[in-house]
Formats: sequence, structure tokens, C-alpha cells
Amino acid sequence: MQGSRWMNKGLMKAGRSLIKMLLIKTSPIWGIMLAMFAVAWICYYMIFEMPKQAILGLFTGNDRESAYEYGRSDPDEEIFERYRSVAAQWNKGLTPEQLAQVESFALDWEWLAAVDRTLGDPGQAGIRDVKELKLDPEATFELVRPKFEWEEAEKEIVQQSCVEIKEKDENGNEITRYEIHSSTTRQPQILLKRAQTMQGVYVYSYRTETSVTSSTSACGELTTTITFQALSNIAATQNEWQPLKKILSDHGISQEEDQEFLLEYWLSFLQDPDGKEHNPLPEDWVPVEGELLWPAQGRVSSRFGERVHPITGDRKMHNGVDIAAKKGTEVYAAEDGKVVHAGFLGNAGLAVILDHGDLETRYYHLSQIEVQKGNNVRQGDLIGLVGSTGASTGPHLHFETRVGGQAVDPLSFFGGGTRE
Repeated sequence: MQGSRWMNKGLMKAGRSLIKMLLIKTSPIWGIMLAMFAVAWICYYMIFEMPKQAILGLFTGNDRESAYEYGRSDPDEEIFERYRSVAAQWNKGLTPEQLAQVESFALDWEWLAAVDRTLGDPGQAGIRDVKELKLDPEATFELVRPKFEWEEAEKEIVQQSCVEIKEKDENGNEITRYEIHSSTTRQPQILLKRAQTMQGVYVYSYRTETSVTSSTSACGELTTTITFQALSNIAATQNEWQPLKKILSDHGISQEEDQEFLLEYWLSFLQDPDGKEHNPLPEDWVPVEGELLWPAQGRVSSRFGERVHPITGDRKMHNGVDIAAKKGTEVYAAEDGKVVHAGFLGNAGLAVILDHGDLETRYYHLSQIEVQKGNNVRQGDLIGLVGSTGASTGPHLHFETRVGGQAVDPLSFFGGGTRE
């Protein structure tokens, strides 16, 4: 028994000696690998994580600027204020009439900072300087700022008025009669024709419409006829961040996988991208239609509810459901209503909002819009096509229902659905 214990101890000692010897002998291999891993991690942290945390404000004071510029001890202490100031110039020179059409295309300073840091980083683009970081907010702004093309049109207003005319008859008696006179005035219209952003290019088309209103007078019925150009369609081209990918390609980041990595990384902390899988419904789930019509054919890939941001840990509501579908899939009005928004809507991309009285439905990330603001639509009318505009990870429809302005789970209108 005692001999067995001595044997076990001997084997354990020999085993430890063998492991020690193997570690020593193989240290050139695993030591190099460990060193390479450490260097790679440090590079990744300095190139990506430090500027990300600086943009998000996770560093404070001078540490924020220092982290943004590779940990320098003498960073530009005004750099973030410069980004805010430069980005705020996106609407410079626009009239109030123009600004009302493009407010949703505002440039976020955080995106300007992220792109500028990448273009100025010798470890990524290496165009400005191959040895050190060179930031140039003004130059990058000219690359990423939204650009607009406009066209001139004319609004014609033909207005009838009742004119009282006093005159004398053949006997010299004063009489009063009334005549309808018409006057025509013309007012210029400045219409957005094309908007180019980092996310995509949006093309606007118009059609001639006429509205007639009437009123009563001593002359009888008077009319006012207004002929004007009304928005008929918005189509997204070069969407899914193609313009930004072109900027990256022109500045040395030409590999598609590198561009995709950067976009996915930026979206992970600059926005809450829509369309990712989150608590999906089974493939064979079918909505039970009642008050509302299901707006598009597809699979519910993400449900309504609170999410935890994977980077910041912030809790955020997903105010609708995502219906994964092919680009170009038709989107229908869920109920009779009035179009209160039809156009670009920031992170929502091309969007339609319908007012149904106490209920409001929203349709985001469209590739094309088939209605215009002010239209009355019937349940089942075509209102757009599925796309991936805005902060979207892929083609899908983000569908929302709001009651009294408060988002409620759209699935509650469809009886929870059934299984085929």
C-alpha cells in the first residue's frame, strides 16, 4: 500500500517535470502566439474601442480627447466641439421652405467623428498620413454631408370674387348688380428632387394636382382653384450605405469585408439598428386578421419589447415588430386612414405613417413609397415596398401600432396568431 503511494507521488512528480519541460521547450511557439495575440488586442483596442468609448462619452475630461487620439498626452481639447459645430452646417444656405423638406436628413456629429477618425487613421485608411493620426472634420464633412438637388415649379391660384356694381337704368334709377371676377396669381414652388446621404440616394417625383374650394356670395357660388406640384413617389437608390462604402473605397478601404465590418461596428454603438433577429416567431406563425390587415408577407424576425444594447448595456424599447421579407415586397395599409407622413424619417429611412383616429400605424425602412402626405387610403391599399433604408441591417418592414401616441404590441391586434 505504501509502495503504491510512493509510486503515485513519483508519477505526479515526473508528470510535473514533463509538463514543465514541454512548456520550456515550446515557449518559443506559444510565447510568440501569446505576444501576437496581445499586440493584436492592443491594436484593436486603440483603433476601435478607444475612439468608440470617446465618442459615446464613456471617458470624461481630458481622457476623452486623449483616448480618441491614440491616448496622446496633448490631444486637441476642442475636437468634439469642432465635430458638433461642423456637422451643424449641414443645412447652411437652405430657406425655411427647403429646410421643411429635408429636416430628417440632418447629419449626426457622431457619424462625422467616426468616419473622420477612420479616414485619418494610418492603421486603416492611411491616406492623410501613413505614420500618425490626422483628423480633418471639415474635409470629412464635405464627403459625408447630405447633398440636395432642387427643381423649380409654380403654384397657380385662380380665385373668383364677387364684385358689386352700381349703375343707373334708362330711367335714371340706381340699380345694383353683381359680377363674378377672376384673378390669377402664381407662386414659386421649390421642390426637393434628389437627396444624397451616407445611407443612400433618395429620388423624389411629383405630379400635377388641382384642388377646388367653394364659398357662397351674392353672386352665387365662388371657387378658388389651386394647381400645384404634389409629391407622388420617393424611391431609394444606392441604399444600404452604398455612398458611404464608396467614400471608404476611395480612401483606401476597398475590401468589401472591411467596409461591412466598419458599418456593422459603427451601427452597433451609434444607432440601434433594426432588423436583427430578436425573439423571433416560428416560421409557421400566421396572423389572425381582424380589425387590422397584416401589412406584408414575411416572417416576424423580431418582436415588440425591451432590449439590452450589447455594447452600452442600455435598455431600449423596440416599439414594433420586424417582418423579414425580400426587397420589393409589397406593403399594404393595415386599416383605412390618412397619410400623415410619407418620406425620409432619420433612422427609420423611407417611412409612411397612417392616422386611423385613435390608432396610428407606422411602416419603416421602405425602398419605395407609393403614397403622399394628405392621401386617404383604404385598408389593403399599396403604400410602399419593403427595403432596408435608414438604420437597418437588411431588408425588412418595421411595423408599429400606436394608441394615443403610445406604442403597443402590434401582435395584440392579431390574436397572437396561429400555427399552420
